[in-house]
Amino acid sequence: DYPGPVLSSHNRWMVQVPRLWRIYYKKGGRAQSAEEEKRSFQGMLENLFCPIIEATLRPEENPEIAELLTHIVGFDSVDDEGAAEEPCDCTRPLEWTQEKNPAYCWQLYYLWANIEVLNVLRKSRGLNTFAFRPHAGETGDTMHLAATYMLCPCIAHGINLDRQVSLQYLYYLDQVGLSISP
Repeated sequence: DYPGPVLSSHNRWMVQVPRLWRIYYKKGGRAQSAEEEKRSFQGMLENLFCPIIEATLRPEENPEIAELLTHIVGFDSVDDEGAAEEPCDCTRPLEWTQEKNPAYCWQLYYLWANIEVLNVLRKSRGLNTFAFRPHAGETGDTMHLAATYMLCPCIAHGINLDRQVSLQYLYYLDQVGLSISP
């Protein structure tokens, strides 16, 4: 039955977006041509954000998604931060068609940018907006924490801030929220 057993006035949901480009890239699609089969990071972003934008623009045509969006409070981005990644560069999402994972901060920026556009649209329509609370600082490069400092009002983890005193101080001064559990 709609809206289903997962929705409750007492629960709120976070959407976890795995930074698993290398897996998405390997998955075959049902493409009709070689050009359709060519995967890009832009395609992955569109798979995530286009249905949400459509439900925001036309809730009467997407009532289930529109209702679900009222129960979502934010987006998380999660993966093994310690996994190898490419260095950050200026490649556009449409041009990222290689199998290797793009840099953490590059992926984070494009997720953040899409969430920002979505939030402006939703706010203009009097709808709830979404926080961006990615996993960062559990393992991996210190630049992950620098990127989240610039883009996010709060993060999950931040455990490695104790190894980078200057970033720890910036997080403290700006009161960037940390969600940490033992």
